[in-house]
Amino acid sequence: MKPGPELDKRVAEALGWEVVTNKSMLPPSWKYGVVKSGQLGMQEPNFSTTWDGMRLVVEEMRRRELSVFMSNSEADFAWSCQIRDPKSRLLAWDFSESLPHAVCMAAIKALGGGRESEPD
Repeated sequence: MKPGPELDKRVAEALGWEVVTNKSMLPPSWKYGVVKSGQLGMQEPNFSTTWDGMRLVVEEMRRRELSVFMSNSEADFAWSCQIRDPKSRLLAWDFSESLPHAVCMAAIKALGGGRESEPD
C-alpha cells in the first residue's frame, strides 16, 4: 500500500481509533477525521507521509510497550522499521524509501491489521 490517506486511515484503525467520514460530524473543511478516546482529535492525519505524523505512531507503539527500531541503508537508500514486543521478539518488519511509510506498514503488521493468514 502506498503512503497517503488510505494508508493513514488503516493505521488509525489498527491503532483502535475511529475514522469519521460523515460530513455532518466534521468541521466543513475536513475530508475525514480521527476519533481517539471518544473525542474528534485529528484532521486527516499524515502518519505515512510526514515525520510528525510518524512520531504519533511511534509514541503509540511505545505506549503499548512495543519497541520501534528504525534504520537507514546508504547502499540502497532504503529505510527500515522493526517492531518488537517487550521480550524483544520481532512482531513486524518493513522497509521503504520513506521512513514514515516503513513505520506505518510495520505498525499495521505488528497490530494484526496487515498480516497475511498462515497456511493450514
